[in-house]
Amino acid sequence: MNGPGSLFSSPSRLLTQTRYTIGDYLLQRASIPVALLGLITWALIHSTLKIAGPKQWSNPKFIADLHSTYGSLSALLLYFSVFLAVIAIMTVDRTTGYYRFYFSKPVNVVQYYLHTFVIHGAVLCALLAVFALIWSAWMPHESMHRAALVGVFAFALIGGLGFGFGALTNMDAAVTPLAFIFAISAQNTLIGYSGPPQWLVITAKILPPGLRLEKLRGELGAAQPITSGDMWHVLAYGAGGWILGLIFLRWRPLAR
Repeated sequence: MNGPGSLFSSPSRLLTQTRYTIGDYLLQRASIPVALLGLITWALIHSTLKIAGPKQWSNPKFIADLHSTYGSLSALLLYFSVFLAVIAIMTVDRTTGYYRFYFSKPVNVVQYYLHTFVIHGAVLCALLAVFALIWSAWMPHESMHRAALVGVFAFALIGGLGFGFGALTNMDAAVTPLAFIFAISAQNTLIGYSGPPQWLVITAKILPPGLRLEKLRGELGAAQPITSGDMWHVLAYGAGGWILGLIFLRWRPLAR
């Protein structure tokens, strides 16, 4: 499976594969959440512009409420899009037999899937930045680069989990989001409390740092300096998932 061929043997080959991967993600994965969120956002902006006057626009609480609404909508776009960007990519290829077509020529499996994941992550960050731009055209300004940076951190962590689970098992579509949601729930409940047994607290701390990612998202959304310890924890944990995924792809057969 891991033949010597490379996706990067020529610029035209890489460009063709990149265009296909972008189209596949936008049409097959991100289209539904983007369309639904677009309709919700359009309705909210339309109703806000219809009822808001100079008095409302000069009210700090009104502006803060709009900023909070943007944060909620962007969080929905972030999590729906990032999970759709990383789950079941390898699993679909295995269970449908598509991998036999993809790798009928000696294309390197590791390069192929790394390229797919990275392109999905880049498109995710672009979607978040575009959403901030569209919102800012009618509503109070939101930072495009901070929106994209949230996408980078989320994809580093959740993408790493999805890449590792996808290379290991056919159940990554369920395991990846469940592991992340369970981690946030456990950390919210256990960390910082003295009541639970110590081993439960330790277990919560070694789970994926979903709570730290949420803290980073909140800091970026509020235009505050990000906590470097949380940032490096999220990036390091995600890197571990990517490394394990590379190991699994390199040493385990794709067909199983």
